[in-house]
Amino acid sequence: MTLRRQLPVYSPLSAAAIARAVVHGLGSGPNGHIDLSAMLEREYSADHALLFASGTHALQVALGLAMQQVGDECVVLPAFTCFDVASAAVGVRARIRFYDLDPST
Repeated sequence: MTLRRQLPVYSPLSAAAIARAVVHGLGSGPNGHIDLSAMLEREYSADHALLFASGTHALQVALGLAMQQVGDECVVLPAFTCFDVASAAVGVRARIRFYDLDPST
């Protein structure tokens, strides 16, 4: 069996931009995660920058923290929303309540 290398159809990043990122420590090396966090903290004047595997994972962590702070296990979501929003709520074992955005329905 031969494995084929498939290039992405489109990427806004050029090969040169990726090479520069690797050279400047933002690659997959042992300190890439720490370097990227530090760069984001500087760029946005933030006390801390947390990196997550996906937007859904970040939303799941945010929902979990908010639920702890408020002391509630219920999350209210629009009935028509992206699947990942509900997935994040399911991930923190929240009770999900849906509402309709259109007041006439």
